[in-house]
Amino acid sequence: MTSELLLPPHATVARDPAPISADLDGEVVVLSVDKGKYYSLNEVGSRIWALMERPISVASLIEILMGEFEVERTLCQGEVLAFLGELHRDGLVQIFEPRTYRRRAAVEMRQLTGAGILIDTQGSHFGINQVGVRIWELLGDAASIDAVVEALLREFEVSDRRCRAHAEAFLAELLERGLVERT
Repeated sequence: MTSELLLPPHATVARDPAPISADLDGEVVVLSVDKGKYYSLNEVGSRIWALMERPISVASLIEILMGEFEVERTLCQGEVLAFLGELHRDGLVQIFEPRTYRRRAAVEMRQLTGAGILIDTQGSHFGINQVGVRIWELLGDAASIDAVVEALLREFEVSDRRCRAHAEAFLAELLERGLVERT
């Protein structure tokens, strides 16, 4: 593998639709008609190719591979980024930077025991629970929904699906109330 592609964990990757691929005895072969080249992927590369059938965050890709193959995070991350870099250079993968959310500067949070209140410049207030407080903290720097969900999953006992649904609903409400902005 050559040099690593610099991607934030919340970046999303997906197969480019142009190349043709087929499974041959458990390994994937990818044909780039545009470049006139074919690629033979090993077991791990084939799994990554399968996972990228639909857009997936780099962090989720790494988590899945760590669960399926016995590999340490640092090694897995380095190898995945190097592999994605090769695929990207050869036009086989698309990379998307998801939209991020950021707190509006004019909104203040006052913390209570286990909760908080968001107050805007007109004095309107919005009560939030402990998870809402954590999301608000994460939005100090712009953060994508994937980054928010990944942080919450590390800190709270909740399923990925439920966490994502609640985080998306919460961010939508904050956006509607003008408390956060998309970047």
